[in-house]
Amino acid sequence: ALQSLPSLRVLELDFNVLGKAGAGALSKALERMVGLETLNLAGNGLERQGVESINLVLEKMTALKHLNLQENMLGKGGAAALAIPLSRMYWLQKLELGYNNLRKQGGEEIGQVLRACTSLKTLDLSSNHLLMLQEGKARRGSLFGGKSRAHSADPGGRRGSMFGFGASKVKEGGAESGPESTENRRGSVFNLLSRRGTEGGGTRK
Repeated sequence: ALQSLPSLRVLELDFNVLGKAGAGALSKALERMVGLETLNLAGNGLERQGVESINLVLEKMTALKHLNLQENMLGKGGAAALAIPLSRMYWLQKLELGYNNLRKQGGEEIGQVLRACTSLKTLDLSSNHLLMLQEGKARRGSLFGGKSRAHSADPGGRRGSMFGFGASKVKEGGAESGPESTENRRGSVFNLLSRRGTEGGGTRK
């Protein structure tokens, strides 16, 4: 039935439990929907195999502005599969990937190709697990593939950000450079984890 709607602009199929098999059937219908602008497939259990079924047709949907793949258990495999069409979808304006069990590696797979999405205005990565544990401390991993900056020179234990932007520079002895105070400083677009230690770089007893 969907194949007979080539002029469709919005397709909402969220929470229909399409699964991997349903994604394969859907991909054939999507080939005819050359004017589709919004595709909502949230909550359909697509996983990696489901994304692989639709990724070839996605990169041909040049009118698509909004893609919602939330709650599809993508994981790192699904993220890697989705990265293939995303690397060519420069026309996409809104991408929703929340609740997909994306961790450091999956986040990097997506982040490395987002620079190709030059029209992107909205990116939703809410409720994933884009934190890594390193040396017993919670640090922000780099969504764009960059390594977290070392913080051994920072007695306050300040963290880097998920986008690879480190915290502000610290002078020897723990004194911060710049006019801002230790308590009010923020080092990235995300809220950094609370700085440990007392003002001036002292350690807790």
